Amino acid sequence: MPDRPSTWTPATPAELLRGKLEGRDSLTQDQLAQALGVTRYSVNQILNDKRNITAEMALRLERVFGETAEFWMDVQRDVDLHRARHRLGKTLDALPVVKIDSGPPIASLDSLFPKDDAA
Repeated sequence: MPDRPSTWTPATPAELLRGKLEGRDSLTQDQLAQALGVTRYSVNQILNDKRNITAEMALRLERVFGETAEFWMDVQRDVDLHRARHRLGKTLDALPVVKIDSGPPIASLDSLFPKDDAA
């Protein structure tokens, strides 16, 4: 896990989208919904942080605003992981770390699967 201050909170898709709406001559939720080809309710849910960015929505946002779909999915992933870490807290700390010995490197697959000369 990267070292971040304990008070660090990632920007949410909602925050980024609200900033975009304000920075575009006060684009309305209705106008954004129309541009994205979704309902105003969907846009409102995202802007109020009540709905996550899906892959489909990320593709729509990519088309309308220009940032890649991967950007929007990364933002959502960062928020999801942050919230999960916060929610799980000490439960995660209590989980054991399991180390698996992978053994020596395999020199060749032939040693695992010898050729049958009788065939």
